[in-house]
Amino acid sequence: MRPCRLFVAIALPFILVASSAFADTSVEDHLEDARSLYYAGHWQEADEAFQRAHSIAQAGTKLKAASALEWGTLMWEQGNYERAEQLVNEALELARELGLDDATGELLVAQGHIEASKGELSSAENTLNICVQLTGELGDPVHRALCRLNRRMVRTLRGKDPGSDREFRDDVATLSDADSTLSIGTSLAKTAELYRDSGDYERATQLLSEAQQMYRDAGSVPAVTRNQLRKAQLLHHQGKFEEARPVVDGLLPRFEKMRNRPMIVHTLALQAEDAIHQDDPRSGVKLYRRALAIADEIGNPQLTGRIHLALCEMSFTESPGHCQRATEIFASTGMTFLEIRARTALARTHQIQGEFEEARTAFRQAIRQLEEAVDTDQGTHATSRTLQYANLCQVEAQLEATGALTTCTEALRNIEDLDEETRERHAGLSVATIHATARTAMQANRASTALEHFSTAAELYEELGEDNHLRIAADIHLRRGAIQRQIATERDNAADSFQKGLSITNELELDEEDVATVHISLLTQLAQLHRADEDWSDAIDVLKKLRDAATGLGDHKSAAWAYSGLASAYLQTDRRDDAVEALQEGRPLAEKADDQELLQTFDENLQRFDN
Repeated sequence: MRPCRLFVAIALPFILVASSAFADTSVEDHLEDARSLYYAGHWQEADEAFQRAHSIAQAGTKLKAASALEWGTLMWEQGNYERAEQLVNEALELARELGLDDATGELLVAQGHIEASKGELSSAENTLNICVQLTGELGDPVHRALCRLNRRMVRTLRGKDPGSDREFRDDVATLSDADSTLSIGTSLAKTAELYRDSGDYERATQLLSEAQQMYRDAGSVPAVTRNQLRKAQLLHHQGKFEEARPVVDGLLPRFEKMRNRPMIVHTLALQAEDAIHQDDPRSGVKLYRRALAIADEIGNPQLTGRIHLALCEMSFTESPGHCQRATEIFASTGMTFLEIRARTALARTHQIQGEFEEARTAFRQAIRQLEEAVDTDQGTHATSRTLQYANLCQVEAQLEATGALTTCTEALRNIEDLDEETRERHAGLSVATIHATARTAMQANRASTALEHFSTAAELYEELGEDNHLRIAADIHLRRGAIQRQIATERDNAADSFQKGLSITNELELDEEDVATVHISLLTQLAQLHRADEDWSDAIDVLKKLRDAATGLGDHKSAAWAYSGLASAYLQTDRRDDAVEALQEGRPLAEKADDQELLQTFDENLQRFDN
């Protein structure tokens, strides 16, 4: 299962509104206490201190605005969005009345955060657009950078162009030049994110470590803990679950102490991913459900949708319901790419469960939505479209749908356009698509095309080397031989195809049902071929192998058929006694198989010998 990446918002690293030198010192004292408690990670006490400052601050003052905004920010970080919104709106109104231009950036960043957390992405983008414009006019480069970074995240969620990489780097550089250790840490963490997304994990890890030192120097327990979460997420991104465990260890109680519910959800998701990695899906589901309950409680649709998506991608009995819910949430909030991912996961779940019509509909919807949202000719979007087409090809092959060969041909063309590293990463899906293309070619009566793709698929499956891949390769050789038998120009190659399949199944465990089925079918087809060509010596040799294999597997019908074939071949080579013996030994097996037609054949042949 692919790990579920949950968004961690940029925490505000600044004291939000400077208090007046002539203000009530008792309010200032409460605010300073609250800030100290906040940075020490004592959020319950900080909440009480902010509340006291707000309650005693004089109406219509800067300190009233400051206490409302800073208290509201704490509420936002704890996932209390409704209360946070009330407080930030109060601060906004006061700032307008008092002409607090220097607070504009802080206020609008906070408002944008809250709206994004509530899933109101259109409003959040509008707020952040205003923030970018006003902070630019007011000469506040730090909050302008924060607004653009947050707007980038919101636009990405909405499936829109987030902005140039140059703008991103400029904003990160602005934060790194700010007069704040915390802002420098934020800059380093965001740069690490850029390196992570480009695949430079070593550099990303180094930057997160540097950011962690900055946060320690600033004495911010919340920032240190959030950054530790980022490091754990990076390790999961790389598949380094064992290395991530000590990093994750201790995060949950620290976030629980702060009652930072969004971060609790993130941490539970990491623990769930690790449980699944350790082949403990039961614990994984339990942890995800706990995270889901908290995400529902705080009303963060992105977190709720992502947990549903994670449960969807686990592909268990309840997955379709989680897939559907994730799709609905992302659709209703305009999170385009997450909606596409959820719809694709829903399609995969239907595919795994054999619900191919439903899978086909979902894949087609996801492809259409992706193509309408972005340019899918290159980059990650091209890869996403390619993978969806590859799965759609396999689904249509199962359905024997009209136009399936066209779909599969398009899928193969897309795979060929991928870079070598990406093709290697998805080697299994690539060969499965070649295999499905061969099957659709057969359905379209394109035998030569089918044989070509079957040959390539068999070779690639053998290179992959896992037992399940080898079983598929043997089955492909069975199909190739069956096709070649029917084509005059290919008939001489049929025996070789059957023998290649047998060379594989002879090395596998025949007590596996799928392997046994292929092995018996290969021997049966090869025996039929030799009998049809009157190669009696070869036929007898293969029929004996079929008899022994079928008997050992308890396949009475195939064993009886082999005895019947042996009797016929013995008669053709003047071995009458051997033929009678084969019929006598085979008849009880036909009776056990309850195959009346085969049983009648045995009786009629035995009667001829009696006469």
